[in-house]
Amino acid sequence: MFLLLRRKGDTGGLTGEEFKLYTEHMGKDAGFKEILASKTCSQRVKRVVKDLMVCMAKVIGSNAQRTMLRHEHKSYCNLFGPPLVFTTPNPNDTQNPIMSLLHDGATIAEWRMLEEHDPNMPSRSAMFLKVAKDPASQAKFFELMVKKFLEHLVGVDVDAQTRHGQPDGVASAFGRGVFGAVQAYFAPIETQGRGGLHFHMHVWLLHPVRAHLLDRLRRGTSEDAVLQAFPHCPLHPPLSLCLLFVVCSLFFVLCYLFFVLCSLFFVGCCVLFALCCLLFVVCCLLFVVCCVLCDVCCLLFVVCCLLCVVCCVLFGVL
Repeated sequence: MFLLLRRKGDTGGLTGEEFKLYTEHMGKDAGFKEILASKTCSQRVKRVVKDLMVCMAKVIGSNAQRTMLRHEHKSYCNLFGPPLVFTTPNPNDTQNPIMSLLHDGATIAEWRMLEEHDPNMPSRSAMFLKVAKDPASQAKFFELMVKKFLEHLVGVDVDAQTRHGQPDGVASAFGRGVFGAVQAYFAPIETQGRGGLHFHMHVWLLHPVRAHLLDRLRRGTSEDAVLQAFPHCPLHPPLSLCLLFVVCSLFFVLCYLFFVLCSLFFVGCCVLFALCCLLFVVCCLLFVVCCVLCDVCCLLFVVCCLLCVVCCVLFGVL
């Protein structure tokens, strides 16, 4: 606003007819960019166009906002370098039960249909009508899908960044996503031809692999590429480290063999103990058998004695 007041003396007298004359002279498809690049256009018109671009930079969908987004993306590239990942998430609102639930104003209990394997969905034409008649629910659905995409796939917590910012300068909040640790991302939203929302997303990784290193890896000169990417991690370790690795490996093998021998000795002791227990059981059985035989012999002796007494009594009577 201060800029407009300061230039009021130059631009305030510009009439609509004069502005129309210059735009028609540039052609019917000419925009702000062509007017600013023209050498025949009046400086007053150019100043008005610049002021309009400053005022309209926050108007969503305007050319001024697109220009501002391009400048922001260029700033990201100057700060983080060229982006390594480009992706275009495209939530399909016409085939998602969440969109139907949002349009119908369903309660939380009715959202249980999301747990079904094949929920009952309206027809395709009915879903198109719901989306066309309810852009607010479409925007809510898109916001929900974008937040879940950033949270679970990219590894970014948008709500936490809104509340607390980025104290460590890294966008990732949940560790690593599918792309790795994310340092920054830029995703301007736009509409498709059918009216749905989507966005083109550039992702800057915290530890990216440079393009020339990838090219060397493809061509087979991988050792030079890895050495250049990780100079503190040589591919060929020193001899002392190799000898230490060999000694540790031999010690591990010896420990493993000693463990195997101890296990075999323990198994042998268990088998021997089982044999001793079995022998003890056999001895006990033999002792029982001997005791039974002794009892039988005693009974036979008693019977013999009784027979002798009976015989003596009979002889005495006779």
